[in-house]
Amino acid sequence: MLAVAMIHFDSPWALVALAAVLIPSGAAARIWWRGGRVRWLSTAIQTLAVAAVAIALAGPRAPVRSQAAGAWLVMTDASASVRGQGESPIAWDHALARSDYTFAAGVYAGAQPPGEQDTMSTRASAALAVAAAQVRQGQAGGVVIRTDGRFDATDPWPGAASALAAAGANILIVPMDSPPPDARVLSATAQTDAAGAVDLNISIASNAPQRRRLRVLRRAGGSESILLDRQLDLLMDDRTTIRVGDQTRGEAVQYAAQLTPPDAISENDQASALVLPRQQTLAVVAADPKPLVQLIGPIKGADVAAIRAAALPARAEELLNYSAMVIADDSGLSLTDVQRAAVAGYVRGGGGLVLIGSGPRRGPGDLADPLNTALPLVANAFQRKPLDLRIVLDASGSMNMVTAAPDGGRQIKFDQAAQAVVSLDRYLTAADALEIIAFSDVPRRIYSSGAAAIDFAAVRQALNQVRPDGATKVAPALAMAADAPAGDRTALVMLVSDLDTQPFDVKALAETFGRNTLDLAIVAIAAAGAVDQRYPVEDLAAALKAPLVRRGDLQGLAEIFGRFVSDARGDAVRRGQFSAEFSGGALGVPGASMPLDAYVLSAAAGGAEVLARVGSDPIVARRGTGQGRSVSIAVPPEDLRGPWWAWAKDSALLPAALRWVMRPESDSRFSGNVALADSRLRLTIDARDQNGPMNLLTLTGVVQSLSSSAEARAELLQTAPGRYEATLPAMTQASLQVRDESGTLRWQKALAWQYPPELAAVGADSATLKRLAELTGGQIVDAQFVAPHARAVAMGSLTPLWPWLLGLALAMMLTDWVAVRR
Repeated sequence: MLAVAMIHFDSPWALVALAAVLIPSGAAARIWWRGGRVRWLSTAIQTLAVAAVAIALAGPRAPVRSQAAGAWLVMTDASASVRGQGESPIAWDHALARSDYTFAAGVYAGAQPPGEQDTMSTRASAALAVAAAQVRQGQAGGVVIRTDGRFDATDPWPGAASALAAAGANILIVPMDSPPPDARVLSATAQTDAAGAVDLNISIASNAPQRRRLRVLRRAGGSESILLDRQLDLLMDDRTTIRVGDQTRGEAVQYAAQLTPPDAISENDQASALVLPRQQTLAVVAADPKPLVQLIGPIKGADVAAIRAAALPARAEELLNYSAMVIADDSGLSLTDVQRAAVAGYVRGGGGLVLIGSGPRRGPGDLADPLNTALPLVANAFQRKPLDLRIVLDASGSMNMVTAAPDGGRQIKFDQAAQAVVSLDRYLTAADALEIIAFSDVPRRIYSSGAAAIDFAAVRQALNQVRPDGATKVAPALAMAADAPAGDRTALVMLVSDLDTQPFDVKALAETFGRNTLDLAIVAIAAAGAVDQRYPVEDLAAALKAPLVRRGDLQGLAEIFGRFVSDARGDAVRRGQFSAEFSGGALGVPGASMPLDAYVLSAAAGGAEVLARVGSDPIVARRGTGQGRSVSIAVPPEDLRGPWWAWAKDSALLPAALRWVMRPESDSRFSGNVALADSRLRLTIDARDQNGPMNLLTLTGVVQSLSSSAEARAELLQTAPGRYEATLPAMTQASLQVRDESGTLRWQKALAWQYPPELAAVGADSATLKRLAELTGGQIVDAQFVAPHARAVAMGSLTPLWPWLLGLALAMMLTDWVAVRR
């Protein structure tokens, strides 16, 4: 542990006794001078025994135990709530070795900072687990934890703290208790009555005296106005509540409260509240929404807003203005990534969606697209058409050449090809098979998944063992890849090779591919002077009508591979003349047959109810997602003159689907209030009808995040006549609903932007830090006293050596007496 030969002396001045090692030599010299005789071995043993005694007197200590030899782990909280504190260094003894880590949502080595999103959560369990592992392995002599104790409420850190204590670690906990001056908007809530009057309550707090300006903005109908602009003189640890009144006209309104200028922790300088519209509005979204609006026709009690796909808002809380949406999308990509995520959040938050077409369907990775997770039907040609992929990689000497890598560095050609192969995990599924053949003079089958699922870790390992060398003989490798017929899967052979290969029989190889029903795709690497020359690989591609991509290097190879795989599977849209049969009474279409000239190959998501099929293929389905509902109609809306459009207009399928997904209105007998306190939502519901308070109801509150699948629910307890209360976790951008025991919606509210729970308070949480010390067996110390505490712990972990040295001296004297003098 110590940087001085790993030995520490309690009394270094006692080392002057080492001068006594001269006594045995002096005595021997005197005996010799008088004519006597002394054995040199006896003198040497006596000298060593005297030296051992002298060193023992100095109190030597050494890191004999593995923990004592390890470096100290210094783990510093880097979450948003400690902003402005982590930069100040702790007092440290440079004789002690240390390893630095930071932690927030995860653990990061050295000076690596966490990502911006990761700082909005402090999950100490990960840091404590890393520390415990290093202590158990003898790599850490002690642990310093610098934090404010503002841990995520869902983080299981107490168990990790107990595990760290069981590992036997020396723990020092340094509170980060010097936050910068911070004022924050504690909450912004808006209550409305039946006449549209809004009572907006804004709560503000500060941890230091300061002067700030509060602005309250009203946003509605694409315009913005200022409701309040006031200067505030804030006191330390005092709360200020400001009320602002407004009047709505049935439209959706967002109220934003902002403190200016921003301070060190600016994220909590603003919050907003959203008032949902009383008038139901349907959004019709398409590249050209007019034909779709005509197809839907008027729907009683609802306005219709035609929106081009490019103009659709990209925030879920803005979409909550609409009671339901219908989106027509041919490719699944008419909306951007951000828009699709917003639509998914809108559905989870209580919105209704009818999608004509499908979500993204470029590859299996799109199954996890946010929009697809909110739909009852997902375009799924991937499992429907499993692939037998056989990759033939050139591993000749030319593939050992260094070329430019995509990241701007340098890399050999074969490594680039290997990375492209590994990237295929985004395009292949568990139903696919993969075989890899590397060739130079002789082909070698280096990986085959067989009947099992593809193991990309094994693929990576197999590719890492290939060393490019030798000539380029492509024919034996292609023959090996083509030696088995396609079977039940679509078979594709992908070749990556130099154009300049040894000659081979193109006709015979092409016949083998045709006989075994194999497709071929080629990426050919052309040399600088190969523009006008014809090569056998090109002849083979021409004979099989196979795609050939000619490249000067291998940059972008992963995208080329992905395109080859997608093309081999074919279009997800099936074309022809079909008839979809509805289940009896589904969406008011009893026993109908729906004519189609195309549909999207799809699979039903979990919990979906399939309403119409072509054979076994689902075409129409519905599903509840979070607090909302969605309907998928797997019909590509590309042809407005197709038979489906005429049938849909006559059958009123879309109005029926919209009515099913439409967000219901709140029950006028129920009114509610939501307040934010200590990172929790305090929900109060008053239930009254014409007879007075409604008692003994069974009500459940459900809060659903708009940005993730996070959901929390709690039963409301009656606390007074007609009054019910519950406490729920706070979530940013969320929807809150209250339902009765039958599941009927009674009250709902959109919770617009609020600061993350990480920033609910700044400064040290003394209760959490005290519990952390108790669970880990550590002690809480101030930053300026870390060095002496760490030094004392380090000294305590060293093993005293003086008993061993005295024992050694005694053993030497006995050896001298018994073995030498006799």
